[in-house]
Amino acid sequence: MRLVESLAVVRSGQAIVAQLGVKPPAFDLECPLMSLPAVFGTTPDTVPWVGAYLAAEPALIAENRALFPTSGLRVGIAWAGNPRYRADFRRSMRLPTLGQLLRTPGITWISLQKGDAVLQLAELPPDVCVHDGSSRDRDLAETAALVATLDLVITTDTSIAHLAGAMGKPVWILLAHLADWRWMQCIEMTPWYPTARLFRQQKSGDWIGVFERVSEQLHLLKHRRVPPALDAPAA
Repeated sequence: MRLVESLAVVRSGQAIVAQLGVKPPAFDLECPLMSLPAVFGTTPDTVPWVGAYLAAEPALIAENRALFPTSGLRVGIAWAGNPRYRADFRRSMRLPTLGQLLRTPGITWISLQKGDAVLQLAELPPDVCVHDGSSRDRDLAETAALVATLDLVITTDTSIAHLAGAMGKPVWILLAHLADWRWMQCIEMTPWYPTARLFRQQKSGDWIGVFERVSEQLHLLKHRRVPPALDAPAA
C-alpha cells in the first residue's frame, strides 16, 4: 500500500488506495487489473509507458545507500518466487547454482530475496559474498528504496522483476524455457518495462546457458560496452 501511494495519480488526489481486507469506499465499477489490457484494447505497440511510475521515499533511499560497502557495480539479485505457485519449480532456482556468476569481480551483490530462500545465503562458499538486503523488509516500499540505490537488478520471474521495471531500473530477468505468457516468446525485451532485458532458457532446465549469457553481458557492462537495459538512456 505504501509503495502504490507513490503513483502520481494517487499523489495528485485523483485516486485513492484501498487496503486489502478493509471495506473500500463507494465505487461505480470494478475492473480486475489483469483485465485492463482487454478493456483498452492494448497491443504490444500501444502499451502505455511514460516512464517510471513507482518510486521510493527519498529518506529511505538515503538510508539504504549507506548500508553496504560498495566496490564496482551494485547489483541486486533475487532467485526464487513464491513456492506455493504451481509452476515455481520452473522459474525459481537455488542460489548456490549461481556460484560462478557471483564470483564476477568488481560487483557488490545485494540480495533482494524474501522467504525461506534467504536461508540459502548461508550455503554459499567462503569466497562468494552476497549481502542480505531485504529479508527483514516490512513491505515493498522498503525493498524499493534499496532497489533505487542499485545499478542493476538480476532476478528470476518474481515480483522483484515487476518492481524494478515499474521503477524504471535496469533489470535482467532470467526466464524458464516455458515462461509466463506476459513475457511473450523469442524476444529480449518487453513493452511493459523498456529498461528490462530477458534472458531465456534455450531448452527446458538450461539455467547454465542463461548464466553464461548473463556473465558475458555483465563483463561487458562493467566496461560500459553495453547499456544495462536495451532502451536505457546512456550513462
